[in-house]
Amino acid sequence: MGRCSGLRGAIRSRKVGAIPVRPWVRPAMSSSNVVTVASPSTASAHRPAPSDSPCRPGWPQGVGRNGRRQGGFTLMDMGIALAVIAILATVAIPSYRAHIQRSRLGEGVAALADRRALMEQYYLGNRTYVSGPCATSVTVGAFTLVCASTPTANAYTITATGSGTAAGAVYTVDHHGDARTTGLPTGWGTPPTGGYPCWITRKGDTC
Repeated sequence: MGRCSGLRGAIRSRKVGAIPVRPWVRPAMSSSNVVTVASPSTASAHRPAPSDSPCRPGWPQGVGRNGRRQGGFTLMDMGIALAVIAILATVAIPSYRAHIQRSRLGEGVAALADRRALMEQYYLGNRTYVSGPCATSVTVGAFTLVCASTPTANAYTITATGSGTAAGAVYTVDHHGDARTTGLPTGWGTPPTGGYPCWITRKGDTC
């Protein structure tokens, strides 16, 4: 409040001539205050090299303006990736094939058991195996199932023969329920004479 009142008093004094008014004088310009504007030709002569030059000094190749390495793959990165892929292929692919093969063999023996059950049901109703279901060939998965010979009134033998991933595998079952493996998948070896007295569905297994 005091500052404002003093200012009003000074204004009144100026009006009545109590305070002399000094005329305003433009300050002299020194050489340090002079701003020189370069002409377009002079500015272009001192213009720095473009910042996007691939060979600008002070910036290593492959390093961006933010100091971080630019993206990309080196020969070492490619070599490591190929080595990892080779290891995975060596371990995973054979394991996957073995898993698929076991799955196909399991389907074959399961279908063989189902066909035997159908033959027994047929016998209960007809008191004979003649013209039973196994007389007609059927395909289940990688296996073809059919009677090894024409069923008689009291006997039959069903054979399941594999193909594709189950090639070489041969399983049988008769009216007594005796299961046998008379052929092994390719690369599993050779069964003994008369076959194994069980169904072999895993490499290296025995009865």
